[in-house]
Amino acid sequence: MNMLKNILLISFCLVTYACFSQPIVNDTVRVNHAKVIAKQDSAVLRVVHIGDSHIQADWFSGEMRRLLQNRLGNAGMGLIFPYRCIKTNGSPSYKITSPFTFPAQKIVKCKTSCNVGVSAYQFEMKSNQWFEVKPKFDSTPQQLTLLYSPLVPKARPVINNIDDVSNYHDTIVGDFVLTKTLFTTTNSFKLSASNDFTLFGIVAENQQPGIIYYTIGANGATFANYNQSELFFNQLAILKPDLIIVSLGTNESVSKITNDSFLFQLQTFQNKLNQIHSASVLYTTPPDNAKRHVIIQRRKSKGKWKKVKKVYYHTNEKVGELRNIMIQFCDEKNLMYWDLYHAMGGAGSMKNWVEAGYAAKDHIHFSKKGYEYQASLFYSALLNCLIK
Repeated sequence: MNMLKNILLISFCLVTYACFSQPIVNDTVRVNHAKVIAKQDSAVLRVVHIGDSHIQADWFSGEMRRLLQNRLGNAGMGLIFPYRCIKTNGSPSYKITSPFTFPAQKIVKCKTSCNVGVSAYQFEMKSNQWFEVKPKFDSTPQQLTLLYSPLVPKARPVINNIDDVSNYHDTIVGDFVLTKTLFTTTNSFKLSASNDFTLFGIVAENQQPGIIYYTIGANGATFANYNQSELFFNQLAILKPDLIIVSLGTNESVSKITNDSFLFQLQTFQNKLNQIHSASVLYTTPPDNAKRHVIIQRRKSKGKWKKVKKVYYHTNEKVGELRNIMIQFCDEKNLMYWDLYHAMGGAGSMKNWVEAGYAAKDHIHFSKKGYEYQASLFYSALLNCLIK
């Protein structure tokens, strides 16, 4: 049995490695700015990775962050949000502790126009509420920028119970505020409320050259959800990204969206990104997945009839259709893309990933090692664009 499993894993790795070795398409045109920055020893390359549940868990993007920072330098932790405080999953790169649970506004609830910020989640903090952030892997001193909106005059987040205004520098941008701390933190920091405000997120940088990799993911998110929030794109511009990686399409593939509607939402999303003039954009095609079907059968056992539930997974052909639309769109607009769908092995390949232990039994998500495996190979393709 172990020998059979080893043969399966070796075959799986050989096939997927051959697929993943493809280069990023259209890279010579769109990544010039990023290449220049990556080659400057004193510069910071700001990468933003936007997606759905594949990204929110930060296994894929977290491994990309680790690999790129190990090679090109660590410029900071990136975007921090206390997901645990709103009862959802978040990055394993930091620990959140708090006795409070906060009702959250979510970008996935944006069916019509809404105002959800750059983390794709936000919540209100009341006076005397708090949470603590403890980095797990990055001991570099971090300078913090707080994104929030006061609910009463002069309300602000407070770091480590220090409410001296000399510790903060405020910049008002439309209907939200950026407050940059004038001190750094290493092991942990505690954010509390001097008065009521809405928290959008925290940006952590260390003022060193290298890569800063922002993860923005929301379970269940689609292009349409992001398109509904102007505040999201306004705050995204504040991050001043040099490269935006977009990993969406899975949730559309399991919905009733038409191909025309998908293209419209993709075009709308890209039009909004075009307003961020500093950024190159790179799309990853949605990975293969399978649809779950349940059949109830009647079987006779020991003289009695019993109902037996059988679960089958069938290839979701819609993923391939959306992948083709995305590639054609990128080719027409001269945008970069990396074909994850083809890299997996194309239609029906999810079954192989599940059997190899690289994907979850729901045939939609991946295991931790599956996400990290994708990241290691995507990293090779991206690094080739940045430094060749």
